[in-house]
Amino acid sequence: MKTALYIALLNLLCALGACSTEYYEADGPPTPPAPINTDSLLEHTTVSLVGERWLIYRYRLGPIGDLTDISDTLYFTDNASMTYNEWITPYALYPSASVYILSLDETPWGMLSGSFNSYNLEAGEVLGLPFSIITPGSTGGQVYLWMRRI
Repeated sequence: MKTALYIALLNLLCALGACSTEYYEADGPPTPPAPINTDSLLEHTTVSLVGERWLIYRYRLGPIGDLTDISDTLYFTDNASMTYNEWITPYALYPSASVYILSLDETPWGMLSGSFNSYNLEAGEVLGLPFSIITPGSTGGQVYLWMRRI
């Protein structure tokens, strides 16, 4: 009985000794995986306002109220700056899901951000689309703008 127990213990030790763990030394930290681009809109977008001149010809503060006629000219000089009535100021245009976001800095209403479809860019017309007031410290609100390419 003792002999059988010793033989079983010896077999167990041999079996455990046969199992070994191999350690591989790396040449450095692991390389991160390549990024996967899941947003095909960003990959194929060539929308730009550079060189275009737009006129803000009407606005309304808030969703209801009186319309006010104005004549403010926007000239987009490059991908990051524009001239707003002869005043150089930054702007941003970028795709987001199925729309485009246009952010305008230093307007009479503060910093604005609004979204519109590609149709608005192609047609050269924006009819009463809401732009949110995003100026830090402001109470928010919206300005509805009517604009056209000139």
